[in-house]
Amino acid sequence: KKLALEKAESERLAQAEQTRLANEKERQENIRAAQEAIAEKARAEKSLQDMLQQNQEAERLARVQARAKQIQAERAEKAANLDNETKKVLADNKPDRCAIDINGVIKSSINGRTISDATVDIYFSGENIESLKSDANGNFHFRNFECNTVYTIISFKEEIDDLAKYKMTTGTSSENVELFLETDIEYFNYYEKHAADNPDKKEIVDESSIKKPKEEIIEVPKVVLGKVEINPIYFDLDEYYLTLPSRRELDKIIVLMRLRPTLIIESGSHTDTQGDFDYNLVLSEKRSQETVGYLIANGVDPDRISGRGYGETMPINHCLDGVKCSDEEHRMNRRTQFMVLRY
Repeated sequence: KKLALEKAESERLAQAEQTRLANEKERQENIRAAQEAIAEKARAEKSLQDMLQQNQEAERLARVQARAKQIQAERAEKAANLDNETKKVLADNKPDRCAIDINGVIKSSINGRTISDATVDIYFSGENIESLKSDANGNFHFRNFECNTVYTIISFKEEIDDLAKYKMTTGTSSENVELFLETDIEYFNYYEKHAADNPDKKEIVDESSIKKPKEEIIEVPKVVLGKVEINPIYFDLDEYYLTLPSRRELDKIIVLMRLRPTLIIESGSHTDTQGDFDYNLVLSEKRSQETVGYLIANGVDPDRISGRGYGETMPINHCLDGVKCSDEEHRMNRRTQFMVLRY
């Protein structure tokens, strides 16, 4: 009887162990199934997120392409209009047209002396509409410009490492402006010596007799992976004019194009993500036109250089729409870069 009881107890314990093992196996299978369900859900969510991002990018590119087509249409319409000279004649004959002259003088910010032979450009709506040189007394004159209009005047000189900018809104009478270039010490010292030797001609300096600094050797940029490696061409916020350092970098492009006569490149201009999307696209187009215009004006074949404005579509850092960034981080996205289209 005792042996029978022990046997029954042993069978009961064995049955309980089998039940426990079966339950543990079922629990492990349930855990694996739950983990697989979680992983599947994560994959589905990621797939949905990727799809949404692709749709957003597609919508963004569609807007860029639509705006690019609009810009091209506007250019075609502009090209189909009367030439500038005819338009000017017609405008001059309008009885209600208000026109003024813009007169100015270029001076040294160190001593206020006038500076001759400085380049003076005037811009309207992103286009350089006229360029001239200051005379022997540092004066310049822009004739027959519109009243109540915003213009930007830029001045620089090769011997002076500075660029002056003046933004103005014209009135209904002629305007007089002053622009100041920061002359270096050598220029200043010569200026004072010249004035002392010629007391009757203090306001006039013979620029040709100034000892110019040693001619700078312009570095030829490298082309790596289809991209011309130069320092970035940065722009100020909401501006499209070329700063003096930017012009120095573009001089490297000019040298490269002369050394490699088969090279064809594209100038791609970008903005930061501050401001309206369409506004940034137009602004980048103006920056591209300004860059290409500088290169062509300095001898680059127009058939070998093209420009395109990408707006805010290609930031190089984390500063996307709605992301708080410093001024320097935003500035990194306001740039122009050069890609090789054909070697």
